[in-house]
Amino acid sequence: MLPRWVVARKLAARGQVLSGSVATGELSRLAAAVLETEAAVEVELAFAPGDEVAEIHGHIRVGVTLTCERCLEPVEIALAAAPALGLVRSDEDAAQLPARLEPCFVPTEELDLFDLVEEELLLALPIVARHQGACRGLGSLDPAAPVTAESPFRVLERLKPQR
Repeated sequence: MLPRWVVARKLAARGQVLSGSVATGELSRLAAAVLETEAAVEVELAFAPGDEVAEIHGHIRVGVTLTCERCLEPVEIALAAAPALGLVRSDEDAAQLPARLEPCFVPTEELDLFDLVEEELLLALPIVARHQGACRGLGSLDPAAPVTAESPFRVLERLKPQR
């Protein structure tokens, strides 16, 4: 189990690596965004002093169930995030970060790791969740496939009086 609060700059100065898990019950915003989650999130975070600013790199993984946007059935997705963060105290510090790092605002000494993990997973959610390949019960969704249903405009055309 990962600790919730850490002194991130101290861990970075020592080059420490934290690995463990976070119970998904602790991540309420993630739970609200998905149908179901696995019981725990696997987390590995490496803290490093960096050249210009303290850095955090890592891997975060969890399986979630979302609603498929095509068939509206549940679809299981493996969420994975690979954060590359620079610890900053202000917007001015964030503007100075190298392009390879995203800002992680830590205005005080302590960093909430659960919040960090949850933010990274929310950012990793797909914009459109869907089954890979054909959805159950929908068959092929290939746009080149022939359409078998009659066009509603053809029905209207038959109702139109003949001239």
